[in-house]
Amino acid sequence: MLFAVRFHDDPSRLEVRKAFMPTHLEWLRQHQDEVIAAGSLRDDPQEAPIGGLWIVRPSSPARILRAL
Repeated sequence: MLFAVRFHDDPSRLEVRKAFMPTHLEWLRQHQDEVIAAGSLRDDPQEAPIGGLWIVRPSSPARILRAL
């Protein structure tokens, strides 16, 4: 079963988001068997992200909660 996981960013934390991006991308790479697609959400492609979206096919629904 597929799940959509939506994240909302705090605009004042953009620098924190940028600092952790390499670690985040590595985590996604390591979990690509369950996180089918992931990306940032933006009002405009040239603006900072306002959140993110994952499409997830977990081994169990509880697995999503542990990952968050």
